[in-house]
Amino acid sequence: MELLVAVMLGALLGLLGPFDTYRMGTGPRMAYWIFMMVAGLAIGRPTLIVGDWLAAETGLPALAVRSIAIAIGSLPMTLLVAWLFTGFDLAHMLHFAGLPVLYGQVLLISVLTYSVYRAMFRTDVVVSPVPQPLVEPAQPAQIDQSASRFEARLPRGFGPLLALSSEDHYVRAHSETSTTLILIRLRDAIAELDPAVDGMQVHRSWWVAREAVTGQKRSDRTLRLVLHNGMEVPVSRERIADLKASGWL
Repeated sequence: MELLVAVMLGALLGLLGPFDTYRMGTGPRMAYWIFMMVAGLAIGRPTLIVGDWLAAETGLPALAVRSIAIAIGSLPMTLLVAWLFTGFDLAHMLHFAGLPVLYGQVLLISVLTYSVYRAMFRTDVVVSPVPQPLVEPAQPAQIDQSASRFEARLPRGFGPLLALSSEDHYVRAHSETSTTLILIRLRDAIAELDPAVDGMQVHRSWWVAREAVTGQKRSDRTLRLVLHNGMEVPVSRERIADLKASGWL
């Protein structure tokens, strides 16, 4: 999905022709911007993942770390653009007088692109390390022992957990009215849930709480569970027998 968005943004920029690229022919301009947006995704995505990990490990503000990650990721993109504009001449590229201006343009596009991705895929991102128990808690009676390790990662007031879905290196937790992203693998998130919670992994990318299911939809050979917040969750074929055996279907 992110790759598709990168291609669409590249096509849009190809039509607009910012930073004097409108002087290029339509075909080369479209190809240039689509290539740049895909390359930016390939460079920027790992940089942001490392930034989120660093924020989780150090406790630094996530927004500040991501801003630094975007600034750092814009450096190799600037060199790539300069390399193209100097005819793949490495020596000329390194002495290209317009590098500072070019970096500013690349940084602007990177910030705008990140804003689009955040709005579409990364709403209410929460990155948190596994909570470590206190050795000598001052007031042990105030510690919520009922919360599972995964529930401790959720924002305060998040509400009952309905489902988990995998998104790259993240897991999106779904409640009745909100969602949040947490930097963790789906299998690790499931392992952190309270064993008493009645739920099942119904797809390689989905875990669902049994009490959240209100119905099912079938279409040809596909099966989707309907949750009481209106979500529809896909069920893989190999999990259908397990669902039937457990009385879900």
